Amino acid sequence: MEGLQEELEFELEALKATYGDDAVHVEPASSAAGGGESNSGGASPPVAVVSLPVGPRCEAEHEQFVAGRLVMTVGAGYPADPPAVQLADAKGLGDARLAGMQSSLAAEAAALAGELQLGHLCETAIDLLTDANQPEGACAFCLEPLLLGGGGAAGGGGSCVRLECFHCFHT
Repeated sequence: MEGLQEELEFELEALKATYGDDAVHVEPASSAAGGGESNSGGASPPVAVVSLPVGPRCEAEHEQFVAGRLVMTVGAGYPADPPAVQLADAKGLGDARLAGMQSSLAAEAAALAGELQLGHLCETAIDLLTDANQPEGACAFCLEPLLLGGGGAAGGGGSCVRLECFHCFHT
């Protein structure tokens, strides 16, 4: 357990140095609120819940159409048992895209079993959100699809504006 504590402390220090002390939240698993998810391996009890906001890499905030909070539940068997990973409070993502991201994150965690992986999972989540950074659904005003033709510029060549609530509309 002491070895786990040292490795986890090292990883948490690296996360805070990379993403900022204010962004990385760590709670003992027994006091973490809203968890509900068990460790993916189920073999070891949770030790800590690490969460931080994640979003796509883009130049300006108004270009960010998706976001979320990465929640990693680290068990006593970590790193041999991968953490349970969840993209919580997802914004701008439909159910299908969110499920695909959740699946990709879980597969990445499983593939890295036995290795320190919290930082890698954060970068994977950011990469997934960057790849998915486009408005989804219909315009909040005209109800036309925000993306025409399955890709390309928003609104088939027009531009989209995102409100703080992550609703989008054509301009």
